[in-house]
Amino acid sequence: MIHRELAQLYYKLQQYEKALTYISSAVDAYTNLYNNEEFVEGSEEYADYLDVQSQQVLCLARVGDIQMALERIDKLLEKSNDGQAGYYEMLRKKGKIWMLSDKEDAADEALPLYKCYLDWRKKDALEKLSSMTSKEREAYWMRMRPFIADCYQLEDADPAFLYDVTLFSKGLLLQLNRISGEGETSTEALRSLQYTYKQIQQKLPANACAIEFVQYEKKGKQYLGAIMLDKQKSPEWVSIISPEEFMNYQTEGRTNQKRMNSVVGKTKNPLYNDSTLFSKIWNEELVKFIGKNKKIYFAPDGYLHQLAIEYMLPVSLTEKEFYRLTSTRRLMENKTIKLDSALIVGGIRYDKKVNNNNLTGNDSLAFTFIQSFRPTFSYLSGTMTESDSIRIVRSCEKDTLLIGDKATEQAFRSLGGKYSIINLSTHGFFGATEIPQGTDIYPCSADETLPQSILSLAGANVNLHNLSFDTNTLDGILSARELSLMDLSNVGLAVISACQTGLGYITSDGVYGIQRGLKNAGVDCMIISLWDVDDYATGLLMSCFHKNMKQGMPIHKAFMKARLSLMQTSYEEDQIFQSWHSFIFCAEKKR
Repeated sequence: MIHRELAQLYYKLQQYEKALTYISSAVDAYTNLYNNEEFVEGSEEYADYLDVQSQQVLCLARVGDIQMALERIDKLLEKSNDGQAGYYEMLRKKGKIWMLSDKEDAADEALPLYKCYLDWRKKDALEKLSSMTSKEREAYWMRMRPFIADCYQLEDADPAFLYDVTLFSKGLLLQLNRISGEGETSTEALRSLQYTYKQIQQKLPANACAIEFVQYEKKGKQYLGAIMLDKQKSPEWVSIISPEEFMNYQTEGRTNQKRMNSVVGKTKNPLYNDSTLFSKIWNEELVKFIGKNKKIYFAPDGYLHQLAIEYMLPVSLTEKEFYRLTSTRRLMENKTIKLDSALIVGGIRYDKKVNNNNLTGNDSLAFTFIQSFRPTFSYLSGTMTESDSIRIVRSCEKDTLLIGDKATEQAFRSLGGKYSIINLSTHGFFGATEIPQGTDIYPCSADETLPQSILSLAGANVNLHNLSFDTNTLDGILSARELSLMDLSNVGLAVISACQTGLGYITSDGVYGIQRGLKNAGVDCMIISLWDVDDYATGLLMSCFHKNMKQGMPIHKAFMKARLSLMQTSYEEDQIFQSWHSFIFCAEKKR
């Protein structure tokens, strides 16, 4: 068993020769036990024996002995019981061997094997997930990730299959946790795992198309693709500018890598003025596919999470409507979003000592992390103006205004889930000096990056400067992890009017930050920012946005019209532009 574990570790380190040596030793040990009749065919130990041999086969393929690997995997398939988990795992590994072979027909050989495996995985998920807890679902997802990554290496071999893979993978963890929370998987969540591209196609409105962007790894390099779907055509695959090419691209003498890692609006602005860059993201093939469609529903991935690509449009797309979704599967949902009550939070007093009644349940990791930066959150007078103007514009008796030292973490936690709108105006903070582009995923319940994204509430400064503060009690620092554990399923719209609320660590399952916390908490739609914003300009934007909704506009239209209105004000151009491009609208429903 020790040799088997060492083999797996060396395999992950891509030291395949050493991995092969140790796994071969493990196979020899199993073979001796089998020859001595210490276990027999059909037993659990025998199934384990076959699995160890399949690991050895993968190592053979990794060191270049493809033919030997294919011959051995076929023999193992003959010994496996059709219909059982081990058999389907063998099929997946055989597909992997073909993809490692780099033969011309590799994708054609691997595709039917991957399709068979996905069909089994779906059935297996529907049977097992119903009784799993959140952590067990995350463990299940982690076992699925290698297969999902392998599928994307097929690229344009079968875009329809990849679209279904994307729907399943994006729904497997985020959708399940979002709908089911920490408890057993709900019926609604399980039903969502069965969606296919054909169902999405049927749900698409007239003159609309859907795009699932996918960032994936192939031969040690990162790539970006788009799987496109409209009412009339089968899905198509288009390759987009790769992460490496995008990050190395220069605008006004500075690489995109440096601009993307900045949270300063002036540094970001050139990205949104470069028409050549626009055409590399929305390239000719994408534009041609979109064609005459007027509405584009898109789900970003990888580095696109950090960009408001709906504002980076070539001339041919500027008159169209773009809707950002976590997954185009959300088009299947018909739930009506209620916007009849609002919790409006702003004008927060960070220097005022508040009483949280010694309530526990604090994210101590977030407190320790933020305290290490020695921040002092200044009073934002613009947020007071914003909150007041929103209350006046809405003029709704169901609304509640939390301001000053009343805007505590305790109050937000207890009230947040009772309103259909949350408008929180405060300081946001994301602590990473640069944003890694990875394909790994970290389970929400165990992830240590979620505490690095926070929103500040009343008393935050007092507690952060108190070296003897009990970090188990509420501290006025609301982390993304704490948000993810709240029940905000009643919230149709969350407007987080603060800096950097759309940032976080990029993984294959999205952005791990404030927006991940809101999604897992059950929020339907959100407005978040990608960098630092001016509080006064932001107040103008949000006040106009709420005024538009009050007049009966759908959320998306109200937001886009508010952006245009902001550009027509007489406020400082730099500050307006900074807020105008920073905020993005992420719709979790077809609005």
